Amino acid sequence: MTSNPKFYLTKRENGYFYIGWYDNGRRRWKSTKCTSKSDAFQYLRQYKVDFQETEVILTLSTLMERFITLKGNSVRPNTLALYKVAVERFKTICGDKVLDSYTVSDVDSFKNALLAQGHTKHGVNIKYRGVKSVFGFALRSGMIDRSVFQKTKPFPTPQQTPEYLTQEDLRRLLSVVKEPVLRDIYLFASLTGMRISEILDLTWDKLDFDKRQILVSNSPTFITKSGRVRTVPMHDLVYSLLMNRKEQNTTSMRVFHKSNGFPLLMNHVSKRFKDYVRLASLSEKLHFHSLRHTCASLLVDAGVSLYVVQNILGHSNISTTQIYSHLSQNTLQESVNRVSL
Repeated sequence: MTSNPKFYLTKRENGYFYIGWYDNGRRRWKSTKCTSKSDAFQYLRQYKVDFQETEVILTLSTLMERFITLKGNSVRPNTLALYKVAVERFKTICGDKVLDSYTVSDVDSFKNALLAQGHTKHGVNIKYRGVKSVFGFALRSGMIDRSVFQKTKPFPTPQQTPEYLTQEDLRRLLSVVKEPVLRDIYLFASLTGMRISEILDLTWDKLDFDKRQILVSNSPTFITKSGRVRTVPMHDLVYSLLMNRKEQNTTSMRVFHKSNGFPLLMNHVSKRFKDYVRLASLSEKLHFHSLRHTCASLLVDAGVSLYVVQNILGHSNISTTQIYSHLSQNTLQESVNRVSL
């Protein structure tokens, strides 16, 4: 970075003044966030001082360090891990550059390189959005004035029909599960639609047996995917399951735990689910998250509106819930036939 650049002011069409300078032949910009020329000059004077004292080259590595420091505690551990992997892959493919030197071609190279390595478009899009989120943090924090991801898009992908278990599939699965706690978890997930992280974090104080409700909320050690709180109603089978577990529990604050009271690990629960899917001769495409889809499909098949399903599952946007709309065709047919002329 040029140690003593020559700064100048320019006013853009949006009415704001920007500081401009050349850094090793490349023009840089910094918004003053001022519409008054006198205010902009005052901002510039202070910026010159701050620039000489504290300005560092903000590379992707530096940004990720700041992101972890400033946002690490407010992002779900799995999400943070995804961001780290995505940014590291982006850095490997495109280089560890100054943030505003990345181009649209870099992002395209990143996506195409992942495709060439055998990733699906859906998998590429997950990593793309991870890197985009970190750049978005830099933009919102004023570290950069614009993000290259504002000019790019993920790969378009066709809507996929979610994998789920039918009632018969679910009965077959539960019949082969040997560990009582896992059997309870799989049935519980199928009837509540709760995510594996939400289930394993669930504590007894989040249950209201009088109202038959489950509170899915944030805690010092857990953040919901959307950061929002929601209430999930208890199915009669869920109520019985929980009452039975409460009678047996003497040691743990968690509803679902090992026999010694220690927490269950997500990897173990999901891996054993896959083992039991194979033992029951069910589709290889099924995974633990399919139980969430199973809950949605059971509700829609029962005639429950997508709006209600959205609230039970905690979807931020109804468009996410609409992937289950095809399951309601029989219900729709029955509904229109109620009209008599």
